[in-house]
Amino acid sequence: YNRHLTGRKSSGSYPLGYTYDADKNVIENPKTSPIVKWLFETYNPDNKKTSLAGLSAQSEILWGDVLNNSNKTAHKGRHKGKLSPSGIRSILLNKFYIGYVKHGREAMVEGKHEPLITKNRFTRVNKMLLKNTDKPTKVKRERALAQQNKMKKDAPFIKETDAN
Repeated sequence: YNRHLTGRKSSGSYPLGYTYDADKNVIENPKTSPIVKWLFETYNPDNKKTSLAGLSAQSEILWGDVLNNSNKTAHKGRHKGKLSPSGIRSILLNKFYIGYVKHGREAMVEGKHEPLITKNRFTRVNKMLLKNTDKPTKVKRERALAQQNKMKKDAPFIKETDAN
């Protein structure tokens, strides 16, 4: 049967901020959930220190705090002590944090776990993320300009003549 259709995670590791209890129920991880909450509260693409790259740089400090207060390897896992900008983006786009479960191409359903983030905050952060994603990067602008210049250079010279 499709376990996720019952509101439970089907397979794989749990998102950062969650773990499971003895009955395999998804529960908040008190050691790592503050990092997820901090990411959602702090993200702001208009400020260098709180953009994806800025949060990535600061995440190493947060991981240090988590690891200093616990078993040194128990919570480091696949994150290696620092979250990458793309890893942070994945966290900020993950609807598991607002209480939904999805597996592959299956339909998204309401999960049985407690959300870490309110739907309102999730929506605000996602609007900022997607708005920021739509902005052309410097590289994209330069490529577009180079393409336009190439087209102008390669186009045959057309001389306008008077019809009179």
